[in-house]
Amino acid sequence: MDEEGRGIPYHYIPSGFEHYDTILYQLGVKRDPERIHEKMLEYLVFRGYTSEGISFQTYDGWGFLGYSAYVGFIWLAALRAVKELGRIVGDEEYVKKIEEVERKARRLEELLWNGEYFDLWFDPLSGLRDRACMADQLNGQWYANLCQLGHLISKDKIERALRSIFKYNLVKDEGLINAVYPSGERPSYRGNIVYPNGTGIEWRIGSQPDTPWTGTEYAVASLMIQEGLVEEGIRVLRAVYERYSKYGMFWNHIECGGHYYRAMDVWTVLMALEGFNFSAPGSIHFNPKVTPTNFRGAFVAKSSWGMYTQVIRNGTQESSIKLEFGSLEIREICIPLLTKDAKPTIRVLLNGESIEPEESVSIEIVEDRVRLRFKRPIVLNEGDQLKIVLSESTVGGA
Repeated sequence: MDEEGRGIPYHYIPSGFEHYDTILYQLGVKRDPERIHEKMLEYLVFRGYTSEGISFQTYDGWGFLGYSAYVGFIWLAALRAVKELGRIVGDEEYVKKIEEVERKARRLEELLWNGEYFDLWFDPLSGLRDRACMADQLNGQWYANLCQLGHLISKDKIERALRSIFKYNLVKDEGLINAVYPSGERPSYRGNIVYPNGTGIEWRIGSQPDTPWTGTEYAVASLMIQEGLVEEGIRVLRAVYERYSKYGMFWNHIECGGHYYRAMDVWTVLMALEGFNFSAPGSIHFNPKVTPTNFRGAFVAKSSWGMYTQVIRNGTQESSIKLEFGSLEIREICIPLLTKDAKPTIRVLLNGESIEPEESVSIEIVEDRVRLRFKRPIVLNEGDQLKIVLSESTVGGA
């Protein structure tokens, strides 16, 4: 729902009451359609707001009211994605339609930005606001980065919000707590209390906002590394490692039960450290965030996997892709430029044989990135190696 026509998903509390089967038990009502609405009305009027199992997002025991940062930014990422799809298929009318919704949805910034981070939620109808700093508030930007959709808001605000999450949510011996108020007040410290947002909802010990979730920690750490906050991201990762290794449970991360699968998003941490992205037409990007002058890491693309290596020796940069399994068609490669020479001599070799740039590949250098576009796609099979050598030039480069 979008009560005010802002183009942003709107949370009702209780939202999701149309899914009767999921709430009958909580309301203490047997499967009697004649009593359902009566009991729901009584529950709302006499007990006020409730957050129990009624949210339409993954934090299913933590209700939001009005416009939220978490869902709002996922919405912005989704709009950016479908707009890009419209461009790919050449449907300009659809692109314009999405751009209009996107324009409205951008008001999320002015509704929620508080100078440090984005408030958890704000409801313009009731005037209530929740000022919690949510670890996952920029989840939509994480998705956008993984899909190469660019920044949904200014890089400055993204960085400031991430620094605030690091400041407020990372708690010693616990990890990255899902939500923390700047006052530091938590039921973990005082026992059950009321959320400081005007709803009157009880905030319980061990509730979703007052605990760390490994899957969320990995996503936020990955986003921090993507955005250049590498040290902060690694600090978050270390907190997760130490929490579980202390109890000998490194391979059993607890969220909604043991061995919870959300922690598998740790793979995006590897992608962030490698600066790796791949798009289906055959465009592969690397930009290592750690030890860039001596880097080696695994990557997965489509039904193949391989190793990317990047080293500097005697002023010469060598970047290579070696396929260890499967087959991979490459049309474009983008790697960082690490040589002192802004216009180095560039050689491209496939299994040791030179590929002549004039005939088979176009090379473009933009700021600190080298982009190679192959006039005919290069197909790598198991064992094949594609190497790019950048060396200092005395004649102006290639």
